[in-house]
Amino acid sequence: MADIETRRLTIEDAAACAYLREEALLSAPDYFAVTYEEEVVEGDVMSLIQQRLLWRECVTIGGFYNGVLAGTAMLLKKPVRKMQHKADIETMYVAEDFRRSGIGKSVMNAILYQAKIWDIEQLQLSVIKDNVVAKSFYQSFGFETYGIEKAALKYKGKYWDEEHMVLFLTS
Repeated sequence: MADIETRRLTIEDAAACAYLREEALLSAPDYFAVTYEEEVVEGDVMSLIQQRLLWRECVTIGGFYNGVLAGTAMLLKKPVRKMQHKADIETMYVAEDFRRSGIGKSVMNAILYQAKIWDIEQLQLSVIKDNVVAKSFYQSFGFETYGIEKAALKYKGKYWDEEHMVLFLTS
């Protein structure tokens, strides 16, 4: 039986996190706002990951499958006082070999737990409109669409619409 562990990533996890981020950008380039070239080739991905892992207003959750980092998501608090009841979920990704293993669900549950610790009232995220699998996953947790931004992303003459989703954590 598989052993699934979900926890906050630390600076010691930076190499595994950078590896997974590179995989995400290469295997699903249409689903991220940043390109592989600008984050990995033109930048220092290891430094970037290390900085993100140290941000005060951010928690990166990792899902491990038999000790291997298989999925991540980042919860980012809004820095402005009047928006501190909200947070964004960003850069969620589960490695292809680990999809349907429960990693994504474990990571999302850990994100929801952290949001409650921070007294977050609403979680927001954006997903490419055509990414039916991701939208279905988010909907299974209760996220609802509140708007569509047409041509939100553009790269090499191609446009992508983003669907903005929200989950209210208070009744």
